[in-house]
Amino acid sequence: MKKIVLNSIAIAIVAITILAMSRSVLLLDTTQIDDIASLRIDLLFAAVAKDNFASTYDSLTSPELRESTSRKDYEAYGLALQKCGKLVQKAMDGYRIRQSRHGTLDVSYLVNFENGQGVFVGRLTELNGEWKFDSFSIQSWSGYPNSIDG
Repeated sequence: MKKIVLNSIAIAIVAITILAMSRSVLLLDTTQIDDIASLRIDLLFAAVAKDNFASTYDSLTSPELRESTSRKDYEAYGLALQKCGKLVQKAMDGYRIRQSRHGTLDVSYLVNFENGQGVFVGRLTELNGEWKFDSFSIQSWSGYPNSIDG
């Protein structure tokens, strides 16, 4: 009887641990979400400023984005982003957490550049403990490329 109780407790602990790990993205607070997204946005636009945007294709994007967007198209989008100028300031405007196969964050930031302003909209997915862009775009910017979608 004692062995059955101990086995039941062990099974319950394992089940709770698995559930907690699969739902860990749901436990993020606004500051953590801002830290995750903000760093990656900074890395994107630092690469744009250094004329090295192409390097982010492998390091900051998900397999889904790379499957739907060729390296050549991605590089062309980076050239278009150079028209914005340097990223001067950004502030989180909103976010949404979704749980599917992987944790997913939809984020929006008000962004100010040397040459104007707009809204950065992105979707990040957690893959093996790393957050990667599934898609991102600058919106509310007239005459600007719409988005890269993954």
